[in-house]
Amino acid sequence: MLEKLYVSNCPNAQLALNLTAAPNLIKLEAINSGFTDIDLADGAPVTSIELESPISLNLSNLNFLDHIEIAD
Repeated sequence: MLEKLYVSNCPNAQLALNLTAAPNLIKLEAINSGFTDIDLADGAPVTSIELESPISLNLSNLNFLDHIEIAD
C-alpha cells in the first residue's frame, strides 16, 4: 500500500493527481511539479504535505495533518 509519494522536477505535468485510491498515504511531497489538482482519500492518515501552488486541493477529513507547506 502506498504510504509515501515523492514527485519532483515534473513542471510540465499539467494534470490532476488523484490519490483517492491511496487511503494509507502518510506523506505527499510534490515539489517543482505542475499538478493542477490534488485529491486525497477522505480520512487518509496524511501527516505531511509539501507542494507548489495547485489550483485545487482537497483536504477533507485529514485529522492527522500536522504539517503543510505550499510554495509559490
